[in-house]
Amino acid sequence: MYHNKTMENYEWFVKNYNNIFKEYGECFVCVYNKQIVGKFKTYKDGVLKMSKKYELGSFLIQRCCRDKFSATNAFVSSVNF
Repeated sequence: MYHNKTMENYEWFVKNYNNIFKEYGECFVCVYNKQIVGKFKTYKDGVLKMSKKYELGSFLIQRCCRDKFSATNAFVSSVNF
């Protein structure tokens, strides 16, 4: 169930990367339902804060940086805190 949403969010992020980077600059963003719903300094901050609002696996934390190819690698893993 979440895998499809995660892939949809990731594909939306890649497709809209240039506009997202222009608006948010170098940071980590949270993508939920094909929208940016948070901006963070670190990946960890993004996961910790967004997991209080959304169920783990339902959102995506992605890095925004000048080098698009560094920001658009996909990693899938289980997260435990």
